[in-house]
Amino acid sequence: MHRGANNHGLTFILDRVKQKLAGWKANLLSLAGRAVLIQASTSTIPAYVMQCTALPEKLLNNIDRVNRNFLWGSTETSKKTHCKVLRSKYYSQRRLGAKDRDKLPCSRTWKAMRMETEVFKKGIRPFAVEEEQLQVRDVLRTDGWDWSDISLQIPEVILMEIRAIPYSITAPNVGDRLVWNCENKGDFDLKSAYNLAMGFKDEADKFTGGGYGNIGVGEYLVRKCLKDSDVCPMCNRELETIIHRLKDCSASRDIWFKMGINPSNRFYEDNLLLWLEMNCKDGSHKVRHHPPWKIVFPFAIWCIWKGRNNFVFWNRSVQSNIHHDIIFRASEFQHCILNANRLGSKTVVRVRWETPQVGWVWLNTDGSAAGNPGRVGRGGILQDDQGRWIASFSRNIGLSTSFMAELWTLCDGLSLCHNLNYSAVDIQIDAKTIVGLLSKPFYSNSFVMPIIDDCRQLISQIPQVRIGHYYREANSCADFLAKIGSVQTFWPK
Repeated sequence: MHRGANNHGLTFILDRVKQKLAGWKANLLSLAGRAVLIQASTSTIPAYVMQCTALPEKLLNNIDRVNRNFLWGSTETSKKTHCKVLRSKYYSQRRLGAKDRDKLPCSRTWKAMRMETEVFKKGIRPFAVEEEQLQVRDVLRTDGWDWSDISLQIPEVILMEIRAIPYSITAPNVGDRLVWNCENKGDFDLKSAYNLAMGFKDEADKFTGGGYGNIGVGEYLVRKCLKDSDVCPMCNRELETIIHRLKDCSASRDIWFKMGINPSNRFYEDNLLLWLEMNCKDGSHKVRHHPPWKIVFPFAIWCIWKGRNNFVFWNRSVQSNIHHDIIFRASEFQHCILNANRLGSKTVVRVRWETPQVGWVWLNTDGSAAGNPGRVGRGGILQDDQGRWIASFSRNIGLSTSFMAELWTLCDGLSLCHNLNYSAVDIQIDAKTIVGLLSKPFYSNSFVMPIIDDCRQLISQIPQVRIGHYYREANSCADFLAKIGSVQTFWPK
């Protein structure tokens, strides 16, 4: 600009910055989001003009003021305190250069904050300076965790949870593993990541958290621009929602009426979630001489939805005797599923402890958990081919699950046999899951792989090993030792 030019010709820059920010609601963005928006959008507007023109200082200050107000959420009617104000008030040159800052005027709140700063600094450090350099390997020994080098008083519950974490001791070349905590086997997948992002803990949370709103009824399909009309295709009168489709539609009401539901009944008054919950728990017999309502109701829901889809996709009308089909399916389910134990034949098996082959030793192991998860104990007993006691063990693991207890116990038993140099070991476990797991060479579970690696390594070091399932009734000694271990007092080292 030449020397006598008017600065008003550059006010369009400030107007553009204001227009850019006017389309955003500052209260709906985080502080980081507002900062990114300012850096990515509004900063580029004056930068383009500044390539050939030096902007006046007043204009630049006005742009900074607009950006600052947007960043901190200030408006014309509501002002927010900026860091610049705090800095000028409490970090002025007078205060920073004062010989005795305690005598300077300040509010009671600020004085209390200054007085407690040193106390806060001393109390906030959980570890001593030399302890902050410790690594896991510095406190983990072959026989467990050693907390003697840590001055922080860790709660017992936390110690028991840490103690139950699997770690590998004997397996060679086993490094750290990345474990995805939101999946049962510790492997990352998109389904568990989506559930985590949406805040879903289980299948019930998906439904109650809004998942039922994504069922393909007219209201949802129109909202997703997949359909032009949201009117119910069955009655052609009302908006098709999931509650309308299952309960309020005239076609659905006709089915419920044929099944004995009176139109004036409270059956039609509840909202969707309460309606589903109440009817799925109702054990009364609304239909005489037929299964309980909690069995009939889910089949009715399924048949109504299936009938709707047949009408929409295949242009098939709903069967007039659909209520008979619902009762038949519910009765079939009750007969085949709920009475399966009565219909099946029973086999009597004699269960007793038997001696192993000559030259072999018998290892019985068992894990016990007082809850799932809960206090976990492990116990086992080693006997020779004459049934004589050789050794036994019982100890507390910490807080974990019964599955982990069985694995920990097996690892302890194998370590005992390896240390005693036995060459032929017959291992009997009352958990079929563990027996099947060890027979799968490609089984993967990041949570328990350290223990599985140790077990496989110990098995490879024993010349002859047999692993089989044993009934719990014949494993009473190991079970007794495991229960003793679960109630043992936990004493951290």
